[in-house]
Amino acid sequence: MMYYVNQTAPREGDGTKECPFRRISDAAALAQPGDEVLVYPGIYRENVSPCNGGTEDKRIVYRSVEPLGAVITGAEEVTGWTRWQGNVWTVRVNNGVFGSYNPYTTEAYGDWYFAPTVRHTGAVYLNDRMLYEAESLEECIAGEVYAPSWEPEYSVYKWYSVQDGDDRFYNNIFIQGFPKDGEIRRGDPKENERVVGTWCFDGYPTYDEWISWFDLDVARPDMGKLEKYHESHLPVWAAGNAYLAGAQPWKHETQKLVNGDAPITVELVEQDGTYRLRTNLFDVLGDFRCGMIHSDILGKAFEPDERYENPDGSPITFDRDYFGNTRGVAPLPGPFASADSLKEALW
Repeated sequence: MMYYVNQTAPREGDGTKECPFRRISDAAALAQPGDEVLVYPGIYRENVSPCNGGTEDKRIVYRSVEPLGAVITGAEEVTGWTRWQGNVWTVRVNNGVFGSYNPYTTEAYGDWYFAPTVRHTGAVYLNDRMLYEAESLEECIAGEVYAPSWEPEYSVYKWYSVQDGDDRFYNNIFIQGFPKDGEIRRGDPKENERVVGTWCFDGYPTYDEWISWFDLDVARPDMGKLEKYHESHLPVWAAGNAYLAGAQPWKHETQKLVNGDAPITVELVEQDGTYRLRTNLFDVLGDFRCGMIHSDILGKAFEPDERYENPDGSPITFDRDYFGNTRGVAPLPGPFASADSLKEALW
């Protein structure tokens, strides 16, 4: 069996030559002993972990269609750096990018490692060269030579990371398309339903507010005092949403874009027997970015107390858009990774 992979394919395929996969990992999930995976040129930013192994007489072969043309890398290109002070720059990368394994919180350790446990498995590259990890922000700012380095003059280039928490978020785009103050006719939304957005959850608490109601550190809490809280609203998490043309946010949401002035156009256009989207959304969104969603951020559904997962029980990371394009470390809200999606046929 031959599987084909081409990251420039217009959409997700089935692995045939005419309709190739967009990721090597999709082929690696299916390949059996004796199969061959042909990969077209490009940089494939993904983790390839084959589900099956070959045998001595029936190997699974992964081959670049063009010699040295296909590159697999676990690195993500990070933009949006801002000067912090002097020649020190900073950027925020959402924890959701890393899924269940965050290399910037995982320490390098093992019976093969004879240095102090102060380094992490992650790395930062600048102009194709790996920087030195600092143990503190102060060390990073100082930029002093690291004496044991094989390249002392280059060891002044350092990086340092700090992890903080994530909110749960949805990365939606809300557009007020229905007139908020127009005449109400039969069958129209009711007056209190005419405004688009998450504003209707204004009476709901944040998680910190909600959890503070319960005496978690009391051996025998007063359940009579807590009764009213058991009947109250559950907490809401919201971040990374865009509210346009009059749509309104939940009052507790902090990471959001609200633009009620710019007119929004969204049209479905037929062209050469296919349908494409014509919109000015990307102009209005501008530089606004949100975070990556995965199972750990979504947490568990309240009633069944179960995680949001794939059907096979593996964690979900929403790192692909409608067409299968990689969203990157700072994705846009909504279904598309970039304005380039407007060039593609929706179906």
